[in-house]
This record gives sequence, structure tokens and C-alpha cells, in this order.
Amino acid sequence: MPHSLYEPQFLLRIIKRKKRQLAEIEEDLLRLPLDHPTRLRWLERRLNLQQGIPALEAEYARRTGDSKSLHNERQIPSEKESVRAAKLSETALTQHQEMPLFRWEDVDHSLVSLRLTELAEEMRNQIEADERRIQFENRGNLNSNTVPSLVLEMKQNRADDMARRVYEIYSDVWKTQGHAKSAAFVRAVYLHGIVPVLRGRTGGIASDFAMFATRTSFPIDIGKAHLQSHRLKMLRLESRWHRRIEIEAKELEHFERTATLAQQEIQRRNVATKEAPMGVTAEGSRQIPSGRNLQRIHEQRGVLSTGTPGRRPRLDRSFVECAGTLWQKATSDGHSVPLDRLRPIASELDAAGYLPPSKYLEAKYAMDLKAFNSRNSNSKLGPIKTWSELTSRGDKDHLRGMRRLLSRCAGKLDGGHQLSGN
Repeated sequence: MPHSLYEPQFLLRIIKRKKRQLAEIEEDLLRLPLDHPTRLRWLERRLNLQQGIPALEAEYARRTGDSKSLHNERQIPSEKESVRAAKLSETALTQHQEMPLFRWEDVDHSLVSLRLTELAEEMRNQIEADERRIQFENRGNLNSNTVPSLVLEMKQNRADDMARRVYEIYSDVWKTQGHAKSAAFVRAVYLHGIVPVLRGRTGGIASDFAMFATRTSFPIDIGKAHLQSHRLKMLRLESRWHRRIEIEAKELEHFERTATLAQQEIQRRNVATKEAPMGVTAEGSRQIPSGRNLQRIHEQRGVLSTGTPGRRPRLDRSFVECAGTLWQKATSDGHSVPLDRLRPIASELDAAGYLPPSKYLEAKYAMDLKAFNSRNSNSKLGPIKTWSELTSRGDKDHLRGMRRLLSRCAGKLDGGHQLSGN
């Protein structure tokens, strides 16, 4: 009887082969320069493998879990192979449940298309207005090369702005759908959203300049030099966007791995707590104290103790002690803390290495600061990465978030408990 492609042993071979291909691609990408022309093709191949392997693992786990007829037809595996297959199935199912597989088709492309249409019209109006402004400001300039050079530079800057807006649109739509950003998501947005926009603008700008050169009898040699410079600048812009996306993707990968490990640790502790006999501690068959004795034991545990078993604190003990102590000193006279007294606290936090501020602020203020940094990542103002920058900007919402965090740290320091998750 011929074997089916979807029998577990064949699925397992496919999974192993694809994992080997993914490892080889990862090694090649580490050696490949960022501006290499084939890097984009390898990134697309890696994304396809990263999306396909979890689905195959989940299918393999399902097949080995409920396919009795297939089990009778294939050779009975050894004990070690059975244990290994069971672990693989459990791992695949756990990863599939905890980290849902990202698929590009899950994005609401109809909503994205509507917002991209509005963005295209807005950008076209802005480019036309900027082009008229450049022509008006240089109406008396006898150098015929000035206006074309300035128009090209303006359109290249607008292409960068458009790529940023496209990324924000995809992120907002994905968030509106109730999902969180992941490394696979940001890489997919780069491949399917940002790269087509940048390359489309590269061709569009070059076509507009060629039409302008033909219409005005612009010198051919100078026109070719402009077009070559334009293509090189757009390639560098695409490389910059690739670095930005890769940085964010790597950070998201670390965050996902940390969150998974934390969740597994919490589950392990909960399982250990449920399996422990009632009234028995790890030291022996000692009765759990109650009443005042239990309260005294909780008071002796200090800052690290939390009210909920297994709940991980959001902020480190060292940060709570440092921030709380600085706030207590600043408010020792009983008055409010103005901006000039916040700046020394910011310098102390920067020197201690508690960066960036968005990592420590409470949820609402952290989201506001991240949105501010995203909007100003490419502007002259720049993002806020230190506490000193936060105080120097003087934004009342950011300062309110900083005061609230310091006040809560001081309160928790006095109360003997550390801040938990928001």
C-alpha cells in the first residue's frame, strides 16, 4: 500500500529538512552584508519557513495523537523514539497555543487598503505643495540645476515619511484587530508593505524626473547623474528601514521568549503548589501558621513578597529602592517636586542604567511614550531614550507619568511590597 504524504513519519522528515534549511539560511544571513542584493530573497525564504514549520509540527502532533489506523500500518517505534515524539508533540501544541502562528492573510487588508488610499492622496497633495514652494522660493535663481535637485531631495524625504506611515497603518490595524506585534509580523510588514512602497516611489520619482528632463531639455549627463544618485539614496533608505525592522524584530523575539519562560515558570509553580499536601511546607511536615503568626512571616519576607502566589513583579527590587529613595529625599520637606528637582533624579536613574524610561513607566504612560518615540524616530526632535531627555522636553504627560511612578515606588517601599504588573 503506498504511503500518504501526510503520514507522521513523512511529516517528521519534512519538518527536519525544513529546520535544517532554516538553520542554513540563518547562517548565510549572518555572513551576508546588509546591502547585498540577494538578502531580501533570503529573508522572504526565512519568513516562509518560520511560518510553515509550526503548522507542520502542529499537524504532526495531531496525527500522532489521534491516528490509530496509521499507527497500525507503520512500524512500531522504540521506547526512546516514542518519548521523543511525545515531547515533540507536546512542545508543538504548547507553542501553537501560547504563540499563535502569524499569517499575512489574517491582516484586515480591506481596512489597510482604505487607509493607504487616504495616505496616497495626502502625500500627493503634500508633494505638489512642496514642489510649488520650491519653485516659488527659487524663482530668481539662475542655476537651472537647483530646483530639480531640491525637488528630488524633497521627494526622497517624503518617501521615507510614507514608509513610516505605512508601517504605522499596519501596526494600528493589527492592534485594532486585537493582536500584539511579533517578530514575524514586523518582518512581514517590511517585506509586503514597506519594500513595495519604497521601490514604487523609486520608480515613480525617476519617471517624473525623466519626463521633466525631456520636457525642459535638461542636460543629459546631469540628468543621468541625478538618476544614479537617486537610486543609490533609495537603496540606502531601504537598507536603513531593514535595520530598523530587524532591530525591532530581535527585541520582540527576546520579549516573546522571556514572556514564554515566565509563563512556564508560573505554571510550574502553580502545579507544584497544587501537588503539595495541604498544610505541608517544603521543609517538612510542619503546619502552616495562621493568624498573627502568618502575618508576621509575611512581614519578615521584605520587599520581594507579593500578595498573589506565583505572580512575578513587574519592576526589579533595585529599581524600586532607588526610585523610591530618590523620591522620598525630594519630598522630605513636604512640598511638591518641581521640574528642576526632577532633573537630578533623572540623572541618578540614567547613571544607574535604568533605561529606557518606557520600560519602567506604568502602562498608559509607557504606551504614550512609545507612540511619541515612534512618531519622532526620524524627526529632528528624536525619540526619548533617557530620563534626562524626558525631563528636558518638559511634556506634562510624560512628567506626570514619571512623578506617578516615583511616588508609587516610594509608597511600595514604605509598605514593604514591590510593584506588580499593571
